[in-house]
Amino acid sequence: MHGILLWLFASVKSFFPGVSDLAGMLFFWVLALPALLLTSPFTALLWRLGLMNAPGWFAWPKPLGIALAYAIWVALLIGLAQVIQRLSGKNN
Repeated sequence: MHGILLWLFASVKSFFPGVSDLAGMLFFWVLALPALLLTSPFTALLWRLGLMNAPGWFAWPKPLGIALAYAIWVALLIGLAQVIQRLSGKNN
């Protein structure tokens, strides 16, 4: 999804050349910061699986690593929702 939004912004920028580079950088960080925050708890796992792009302190997960982290978050949240639903006694 992030890649599609970045591609869309790049294509809009080609139609409207008045859009500044600052707006492009701001848009990038609006998309990159949530991805970085959501994948940060899984950094050790992503390193072990070889799903990090660069060595060093500013390593960024590969797209497959981001997809894996998002899938884990979705599974955890669905599981939490089911536990809360069962504990509340409302089985719909």
